[in-house]
Amino acid sequence: MIRPVDPDRDTPDVVELIHEVFPATTTTVESWRQQFASIPARARHAGWVAVAEGRVVGHAEASLNWFSETRTAFADVSIKRAFRRRGIGSRLWELADAHLGEVAPSRVLTMFTENPEAVRFARTRGFAETRAAWLSYVDPRTVDLAPLHSADVQLVPLSELDPREVYEVDVAITADVPMTDELTDIRYDEWLETIWRRPTMALDGSFAAMVDRRAVSLTMLAANLEVGRAFNEHTGTLPGYRRRGLARLVKLASLRWAAANGITAVWTTNDETNAPMLAVNRRLGYEPRLRRVEYMRE
Repeated sequence: MIRPVDPDRDTPDVVELIHEVFPATTTTVESWRQQFASIPARARHAGWVAVAEGRVVGHAEASLNWFSETRTAFADVSIKRAFRRRGIGSRLWELADAHLGEVAPSRVLTMFTENPEAVRFARTRGFAETRAAWLSYVDPRTVDLAPLHSADVQLVPLSELDPREVYEVDVAITADVPMTDELTDIRYDEWLETIWRRPTMALDGSFAAMVDRRAVSLTMLAANLEVGRAFNEHTGTLPGYRRRGLARLVKLASLRWAAANGITAVWTTNDETNAPMLAVNRRLGYEPRLRRVEYMRE
C-alpha cells in the first residue's frame, strides 16, 4: 500500500529507513518530526510511504528548495534493501514526479550515497551527475587535541551566543560553500527552526572562534547520543579571518566535546573540489569512506 506520509504514525519506521540508506545520519524520531513540521508552505512539499507487512518499507518526497529563489526542487526515493526490485521505488517515483509536474520547478535535484542501483534508477529517469562530495569519518577519541592547549583565540560554544549573530555568520560563510543550488533566501525565522532548534543540533558541541568579541569562524555539530554518532554539518570562516587555522580549532573543540559525550563516530561531507576544507579534515584524521553524489534533471 502506498499512501501520503503520516508523521504521527510513520516517523519511527521512516527514521529506521533513513539510518539504513544513510549510515552517517544523526536523525532521531524527535528531530524528523520537528523538521517535517517546520517545512514552510511555499516549499510545496509532498511525501509518501510504501507499507508492506505492517511496516513502512519505502519513502519518497518532493519539494521546492525554500532557501533558494531559483525554483529548484529536491526529490528523493528510499527503499529498504529487503524490499527492492519489486517496483516499489518506481511507483513512489511516479507520485513524486507527478507532484513535480504540478510544482513546475526549473530543475530537480536528488542526492544519495553512490551505489550502482541508485545510479541506474536516477539515470533511467533522466538525471545526470552534477556534483559529488566525500563523506568522511573520524573517531573523535583518536584525535590529537594538543593544538587546543596552545590556541590564542577564544572558542565559545554556540549555546552561549546570540542566535542572530550565529545566523549572520552562517549566512555569510554559506555563500562560499560549493553547491549546485545557491542558498539565496535564508530567512532568520526558518533558520531558527531548521537549524538552531533542531533537536539533534548540539549547540554545546558546536563552537565559534571569537576575535574582538565577535564570532568570525564556526562549526555546527549534530549529534545522536543514543547511537554515539555525530555529523559535522558546516564549518567556515569569514573572509577576512581565513588562513589563521580557525576552522581547524573550532572543529577540534567540537571533536573534544564529541569524545567527552560518548560519540565514537563523527562524519562530515566536503565537495570534491573544496581542497582547503578537505585538507583541514585530513589533518584532523578524517578518512573518506563514501561518495555522496548529486544528480540533476533539467
